Order: sequence, then structure tokens, then C-alpha cells
Amino acid sequence: MTKEYTLDEIRRLAESNPEKLAQEYQASRAATANLVGRARAGIAARTANPPTNKFNAWAQGYGNRFIYNGSVKPLVHMMLILGGAGCAIEWWCHHRHAYAAKEEKHH
Repeated sequence: MTKEYTLDEIRRLAESNPEKLAQEYQASRAATANLVGRARAGIAARTANPPTNKFNAWAQGYGNRFIYNGSVKPLVHMMLILGGAGCAIEWWCHHRHAYAAKEEKHH
């Protein structure tokens, strides 16, 4: 069985440079190793320095529970907070204008 190549695949294979691809691969490996090293240093710094106040302790616990394990709950929490704030602002603006209209009726 032979594979039939499209013209684009033939051009891509003809234009590929093995040395350049090897350099890109090595650069990608170095960047990944650098990222892993920075992540390990960040985890070590976070575990070595305990939180200094209640908010920092809560934030670190929230991060450990939801953010660092890849949960979608922080997105849901942000949506709920923004939705609640939007409803509160709408309610406040509506009642402020309704109260002003009621005051004008009495005058």
C-alpha cells in the first residue's frame, strides 16, 4: 500500500529542514524544563512561606481547593459574583429612579 500525498504535503516535506526542526525541538524541550523548574520553585516558595493573615490564608486555601487542581468552580463563582452585582446595581438604579419619580408626583 502506498500513501498518496497532496501537493501541500509534498511542498511541506520538501521545504522542511531537519536541522531547523531539531533546533526548534531542543528549544521547546529547554523551555519546558525551564517551566517545570519555575513551577517547582513556586510550589516550594508557597509551601515554605505560610500565609501572614486571614485573607492570605483563605486565598491560598481557595487556590489549593479550586484553582491548582483545574476546577471550573472559580469561573462559576466569578459568574455568580458578577451576576449578583449586576442584579444589585439594576435594583438600586431602578429603585432610585422610582423613588425620584414618586417624589415628583407629590410636588
